[in-house]
Amino acid sequence: MLSDEYLENVLPFKKKASVLLHLAMCKNCRYYLKNLQTTVDLIGHNKTMPLESQKVDEIMRRIESELSIGK
Repeated sequence: MLSDEYLENVLPFKKKASVLLHLAMCKNCRYYLKNLQTTVDLIGHNKTMPLESQKVDEIMRRIESELSIGK
C-alpha cells in the first residue's frame, strides 16, 4: 500500500515527491496518513499487547469510515 511505503520511507524519490505534492493539496489524505501513523506508533509502543490481525483490520475500517464521513 502506498501509504505504508511512504511511512516506511521506502518510496523512490519521484514517487515520494508525488505523494508529498498530493499531501500538500489534500486535507483528507493528510488526515488519513496522520491517523495511520498514530496507529502504527501506538501499536509499536505497546509491545506487551499484540493485536490480532482482525483487530487491526477493524481499526483500519473505522479510520476509513471516519474519513469517508468527513468528505
